[in-house]
Amino acid sequence: MQRKFLFLAFLATVFLGTGCSTESNEDPLQVNRQNLSRTWRAANVRVGGVPLATALTLAGLPAFDVTAIRFTFREDGTYQASNLGPIPIPASGTWMLDANDPTRITIMPGNLSGTVSNLSAATASFSFQVPTAGTQLSVLGPNITIQLDVVPG
Repeated sequence: MQRKFLFLAFLATVFLGTGCSTESNEDPLQVNRQNLSRTWRAANVRVGGVPLATALTLAGLPAFDVTAIRFTFREDGTYQASNLGPIPIPASGTWMLDANDPTRITIMPGNLSGTVSNLSAATASFSFQVPTAGTQLSVLGPNITIQLDVVPG
């Protein structure tokens, strides 16, 4: 009887010890690539820390519906953007995540480097430092930070 009890206690320890592991063997770079590879719709856009509507008013530009902005990031490293309005980000090109910091993203052309935060299959936030020379937003300064909160869409 005591042997049977010890054997059952041993089995319980083995199963409980292996079933409760919180470690993940997933590569953060690969997880971020997979989560990012989809079509995104802008939910909120800030330029220089203020809502895009305020920035457009300061620049003397007409209002713009940010929810029309779409980004499609493909697993092959290409992207397509549409309905960008006055936002000075190239409409198509390539993208890559930094292998040493999978929250850093670079889009080309333009070599725009930024960060991705709050990334999951349901949400993401991007922040890019963008030059404004020759764009409608140049009145806001030579460089602006564009923050995009996006959802699938």
